[in-house]
Amino acid sequence: MRRPSLRCTPNRVTIRRVVGWTPDAVLGKVPSYGDTSSSVWICAVQPASAADVTLHSRESHIVTHVAIFHDDPNVNPNDEITWLDHGNRTLSVVGVVSTSAGRARSWRVMCEEQT
Repeated sequence: MRRPSLRCTPNRVTIRRVVGWTPDAVLGKVPSYGDTSSSVWICAVQPASAADVTLHSRESHIVTHVAIFHDDPNVNPNDEITWLDHGNRTLSVVGVVSTSAGRARSWRVMCEEQT
């Protein structure tokens, strides 16, 4: 499979993965995070389309951005992506969709911006 051109992926991000869950005060679960990866990933971060919001939002997570990677980032829901190019904005992963067109392949990571 071919990958999208690096010219199409102008943003830099780092990834922090969930390593466990701890209970909170109301008996819910809160993710515990490991260290931020030292690797800088290249991707394209863009606002989510209306179709992405409708298809991929969950009860407690609204998709606000889509990060498109040309390599598999191996992320899971609740992992955090730090968008380095825009003031270290934090995006929480809602889901991942692997897409292909012809011989090209990319990973679309649905994210919710954390404020």
